[in-house]
Amino acid sequence: MLSGTATLTFPTSSRQVRIQKERSLKFPKSVRVSSSSKVTIMKMLEPEPKLRASLAQLESSAWLTNGVEARLRQGVARVWDMRGLKRKQ
Repeated sequence: MLSGTATLTFPTSSRQVRIQKERSLKFPKSVRVSSSSKVTIMKMLEPEPKLRASLAQLESSAWLTNGVEARLRQGVARVWDMRGLKRKQ
């Protein structure tokens, strides 16, 4: 959720996978989504694992280092730490 509603919805999971693999994800114009959040989301959805952003790269993204997003990032880091998960550098 980026805007209080489900911004990205897909009729089937196979369609979602196809869109992700084709890198053809489009954000609805009816929902206001910042360009920095779009860039970050596309980095997370990169279908090629070797090209996909690491947690450290995502944490330093413009979207997660500004305002409310920074607090979200801190919360995510705490959850990772509480679960004993390792962050990929």
